[in-house]
Amino acid sequence: MNPYLRKNLEAITPYTIDTTPYEVYLHANENPFNPFRDLKEEIMSALFQCNGNRYPSINAAPLRQALARDLNLLEDQIICGNGSDEILQMILQAFIDPGDPIVSLSPTFGMYRIFAEIQGANFIPVEANPETLQSSLVELTKRANEEKAKLIVICNPNNPTGQGFTKKEILTLVHETKSLVLVDEAYMEFYGETLIDQTMNHPRLIVTRTFSKAFGLAGIRVGYGIANPSLIEALDRVRAPYNLNAASQTIAMVALKNRLLFDKQVAFLLQERNRLETSLKDYPGVSLFPSEANFLLVRTENAVDIETACKKSSIQIRGYQSAGLLKNCLRISVGKPEENDRLLQIFQEVHA
Repeated sequence: MNPYLRKNLEAITPYTIDTTPYEVYLHANENPFNPFRDLKEEIMSALFQCNGNRYPSINAAPLRQALARDLNLLEDQIICGNGSDEILQMILQAFIDPGDPIVSLSPTFGMYRIFAEIQGANFIPVEANPETLQSSLVELTKRANEEKAKLIVICNPNNPTGQGFTKKEILTLVHETKSLVLVDEAYMEFYGETLIDQTMNHPRLIVTRTFSKAFGLAGIRVGYGIANPSLIEALDRVRAPYNLNAASQTIAMVALKNRLLFDKQVAFLLQERNRLETSLKDYPGVSLFPSEANFLLVRTENAVDIETACKKSSIQIRGYQSAGLLKNCLRISVGKPEENDRLLQIFQEVHA
């Protein structure tokens, strides 16, 4: 162990993924359609107008203006970052002291716990029903009040379960707690429920979004946060200057101009998700959890065999081999029809 390492980092395991090359990627909840092919000329034309020898806007002003127009918000309600992960880090840096309680769902996106522990916070997971994997915001509210949580984190729809929470459920939680409430809407475009129109009226509510999922720009790393201007001003105190490069800002603005293209892709992917659900639900021993996102969570005693068969066929999915709530679970991203067909063939072969 490095003797200079901070004590609270000694027990933290870095976030890792399988970097083996695959033919089909159904593991990271990405949009399988590459916007660099659909919008190649428009993206390249916009990039040629960038002055790469100059620093970008210090606070991503052009992108914030574009987002404000697109979402009917005020510009000072928006902060941009290098993926929504950076927004989460800003929130913790701005508001969380060592030892502060943070309450969230379990299971949920693993980086919430990692970022909290890096900050020295006390991360408190509220476990879902072990059979249905459905989380209760009533229980989350109760635990947050018991622990006097400084921050509540909700992924909506939740990753990896796919569970969606209604606006009414989340606003009830906001009203019945005194905590800051972060709602991560990474998969909102596939669900439709959003809290952004409530941020002006609720000064403890922060919503994060990303271009990595529905907009197919995971490799560009653009995210943004929406909140009351008083919260955005606080986040700006910890935001690094020039934190979002000019190319990423430019490509994200091109994507916003072409929202209809991505809306069509979302609708198509939801159709494919429904097709996968219909095809998988009848296999013996396979349990499907209801999903409001672009992925499915599957529980099966054949999880290891299916994941092994996928690897042999050069298909990457997300397997959870550890004991606990996600034991024998597989998270499968919705891909192109031909990719989904290859996955279904694996299930058919394993269950033959």
